[in-house]
Amino acid sequence: MGMKKVCYFAWLTMALWLVAGEALAKEQALPPEEEYVRAEKGHLMVKGERLRVWGVIGKVFLTPDLKPEDSPSERAAKIAEARRGTDRLLDRFEELGFNGVRLREAVPNTGGLSKR
Repeated sequence: MGMKKVCYFAWLTMALWLVAGEALAKEQALPPEEEYVRAEKGHLMVKGERLRVWGVIGKVFLTPDLKPEDSPSERAAKIAEARRGTDRLLDRFEELGFNGVRLREAVPNTGGLSKR
């Protein structure tokens, strides 16, 4: 493919993206203004009410100490204990009034590990 054809193809692709994007933008209605969080007099506000965000940052889940030599029943017990501990920790955050969590690392998917 020659350079002229490559440039034409790139231009055509960009034009199609712009047309498609404009069509999607027209179809999707934006939320009303009162749905947005705003800063008013130093406070976060939504629908005329103050928004308070109390959060935690970090690792909010317990990691099971799985080892290659663990039997399937040991793995299942460790995963179940880690899940119970995580539930207790999150319940405590809720009791304290926290309504935001920012994870420092990904939550492990332990669903398949307990079946090994």
